[in-house]
Amino acid sequence: MQQLTELIRILVILCSTHTHGKLHDNRTEAYLDKLPHKVMTCGPFSNYVAKKLKKKDFVVRRVCVLTLNEWDNRNNGHEMIEVFIGNRWLLFDVDMHCFYVQGDKILNTYQLVEIVKRKEQFTIIPILDDIDIETIEKQIRHLCHVSMMRDGHTWYGDKKNMKRIGSYHRSYRYRNDYKKKYYPES
Repeated sequence: MQQLTELIRILVILCSTHTHGKLHDNRTEAYLDKLPHKVMTCGPFSNYVAKKLKKKDFVVRRVCVLTLNEWDNRNNGHEMIEVFIGNRWLLFDVDMHCFYVQGDKILNTYQLVEIVKRKEQFTIIPILDDIDIETIEKQIRHLCHVSMMRDGHTWYGDKKNMKRIGSYHRSYRYRNDYKKKYYPES
């Protein structure tokens, strides 16, 4: 519980310096550290936050969720981070400044996508008070699948790979080996 409390404290600090946009997307970590406020899209900001958390000894991975919408290479995915705490992965949407729970359990990406597919209820918990929960819920309700991201890559930057992943994942199928590899606790 102490590790989760420390994580939330760090996320509040980092998210309070962020606004969604593209102005600082291609900047180095050193450059970004000097800025009082960062204007970044989901991929670059998730990557920045993941690097910061790893330096604080958190086990972090970046994840991407895709939609079933017509492929346009821009609005078909969203990047977030998962942090390994208490023997399980927990999902944090640092771009939207929130995380997702069902009951009293913080969800991982796999669980969130499964809940969306089954049209079950979940709750959006703000990391900051500045979020529009209704808009976030509308966007999240279109998710269809999860992909793990390689360090330094964004979901829209690796178009060849993401087109392949996008067309495969539109089928709503999870390969059992994928689930076992990335979510053994599920």
